[in-house]
Amino acid sequence: MSSCKKYNYPLLWSCESRIDVMKKETIDLFAESNCYAIQFGVESGSQYVLDTIKKNIDLAHLEEIVSYASKYAMEIFLGFMLGHYVDTIETMQDTINYIKRMLKLINMFNILFLSTRPFQERGNMNMPMKLD
Repeated sequence: MSSCKKYNYPLLWSCESRIDVMKKETIDLFAESNCYAIQFGVESGSQYVLDTIKKNIDLAHLEEIVSYASKYAMEIFLGFMLGHYVDTIETMQDTINYIKRMLKLINMFNILFLSTRPFQERGNMNMPMKLD
């Protein structure tokens, strides 16, 4: 990246990154070196789900970074999933609400809808589902 800036290469580029390692200084460096888009895999808008699946993602940090990055002419894409093994109707609604909140900061996002199994009554979720 520093070579792009040092030698003024007219290279436009994009990347995918983890939000847990992203810092404001990195966003500055990306923007100064012609990065036009960053995609973050957020997974869920529920901090409970993120903590349970051990994603090391802090939603407050995500909002801070996205808000900071939005000052640049850089597209920010956020990837969400629905249907984690610990998801409930409530945590999926939390994700939808979080997406709505993030849309106030940015206008680009993508969603991967993932359902690991058909919905079933909330019981012992560790038991396999019968498909009779």
